[in-house]
Amino acid sequence: MVHGRFAPRPDRVGTPANAPLFGSVRKREHGREGSDEARIHPALGPEESDVVPTRRHGVGVFSGTGLDLVLRDRSVTTLGLAGVSTDMAIVASSAAAVDLGYPASSPPTARRGSPPRSTGWTWSRRYRY
Repeated sequence: MVHGRFAPRPDRVGTPANAPLFGSVRKREHGREGSDEARIHPALGPEESDVVPTRRHGVGVFSGTGLDLVLRDRSVTTLGLAGVSTDMAIVASSAAAVDLGYPASSPPTARRGSPPRSTGWTWSRRYRY
């Protein structure tokens, strides 16, 4: 199991301001490393054998985390993606996974967008991998 997280440093070093999305992230207090928002919900783990890549920049879980090397080391060949950021992180992670040669899927019941109504539209109309 891989639990990808986005948790900028408290001083926001490494969090780019080159897009409106990241500009707003740089201004917010929540979500920083060590905050409740950056923690993985206890019901989801992580277990001792789980991998928890933390990105400080970028939109998808592969951005600057070394995740591709970890997956290849464990002989992972197919990815199932789940999460709460269908309109951003799940899409970016799926595209990166396909670029790296992994078949990727994300069941509708395993993802949610923001706002929630965007979930189905984002996945079914804009991005199909």
